[in-house]
Amino acid sequence: MTRNLDLGYKWRMRRKRIFFPDQLNPRTLWLRSLWACLGTRAIGSIILFLTSRLSLDDNRPFSQLILNLTVRWDAQAYLRVAQFGTPEGSNDLGLFPLYPWLIRAFTFVTGHYVVSALLISFVAQWIAGYYLQVLAKKYVEAEDNPKVLLLFSIFPTAYFLMLPYTESLFLVFALGTFFFSEQKKWYWASVCASLGGITRMQGLALIPALFVEMYFNAPKWKERAWFLLAPLGFLSYLGYNWYFSGEPLYFLTIQKKFFFVETTWPFVPWFKALFGFFRDSASQYKTSYIDTPALFLLGSMILLAAGFRYLRKSHQIYGWAYIFLLSLNSWGVSNPRYVLPLFPQFFVLARLSKEPTVKYMIFFLFTSLWTFYLCFYFLNKWAF
Repeated sequence: MTRNLDLGYKWRMRRKRIFFPDQLNPRTLWLRSLWACLGTRAIGSIILFLTSRLSLDDNRPFSQLILNLTVRWDAQAYLRVAQFGTPEGSNDLGLFPLYPWLIRAFTFVTGHYVVSALLISFVAQWIAGYYLQVLAKKYVEAEDNPKVLLLFSIFPTAYFLMLPYTESLFLVFALGTFFFSEQKKWYWASVCASLGGITRMQGLALIPALFVEMYFNAPKWKERAWFLLAPLGFLSYLGYNWYFSGEPLYFLTIQKKFFFVETTWPFVPWFKALFGFFRDSASQYKTSYIDTPALFLLGSMILLAAGFRYLRKSHQIYGWAYIFLLSLNSWGVSNPRYVLPLFPQFFVLARLSKEPTVKYMIFFLFTSLWTFYLCFYFLNKWAF
């Protein structure tokens, strides 16, 4: 019996040395992130195949399914901007333009807009996974580092990382800001913060976080001067709006007119949704568009609060500033997708999941919801 146990242990250690020779070696982190990208896409492809054949009765070739069923909702708008630009007065001005611009640039090489969008998402997720593991070193032990990446990859709305959406690209810039800050490469940290500001509205949350990093870790004013680059991305988006519409804040008008989203007092819609969860009668609309987004935001807030004692100051500031920006929307219908870039929550989850029972519960919940929402997306039902 002892001999069998010894042989089993030796085999596990040999397999570990072959696939992951050093838990925190950069090559290992890149390889692990690549496997996460490929693995989620393989599972997503199986779900796509089964959904299209069994539910949609769609018998087109699999390559056409990938190029068509992955393009839903906002993805259609990003591809439209990439292909035709932004006409004057168009409601596409409500979209931040960096992702469509990159799609257009990549299309000169690939020759296909959807392929370019999917390729950008793949590369961005790969880089983001590496950055996440590097940042996780300060919070979890070496053997728990893969758990952070796994939790990130199977988060209920993490399927957007492999779709033509801005989530993976924004995460590269958000994580890159802190990755380069830790290395005291302030120029690149500021560039990442700036690019985040022209990718998503929530990129503004990177600015105060970077300021705190520089205040404590960049003693020279010459180094701190690079901070001036950080707001340029969002300012360029305001100029983009002004150029096409004559109003720097025209995107707020677009959001109100076409997407029914207004800027309101912080957390007011969220409190209304939480009170309504217990008070109002249930319906499919209420569950999908009001209750679930409010619960996702509540969950992220609880995780950030749970990590208050040990999360890095700049990570906390980014997280709470990000949530504050989300709370300004009168209708947080996409909050389950928007909370995905709150990366500090995955450090907290990894520490909480040290207990096996908690770990299995989290993994079961995340994979179940991930699969459920991805099926909804392919079926062209609302999935945030």
